[in-house]
Amino acid sequence: MEAVAKAVMEHRLKQSAQTLTREQADALLSHRGATSPRWLLRACERLRRSTHFESLHHDIERLPASEEELLQVQRL
Repeated sequence: MEAVAKAVMEHRLKQSAQTLTREQADALLSHRGATSPRWLLRACERLRRSTHFESLHHDIERLPASEEELLQVQRL
């Protein structure tokens, strides 16, 4: 499952011409929500739209664990 999650994350970031440091990618993939590929897609989109590079690691840690919560936060 970890390989699938990593592939989903890398594909989504590549589509938006973004990269993460190894530490940032590890933080995102180890997040409890990262077991869901849909959550990862939504999380990458949220980070792309609302994050400054300097605060990215902190923002990853603050992502909600459920896809439903993640969607609610995106709508705000």
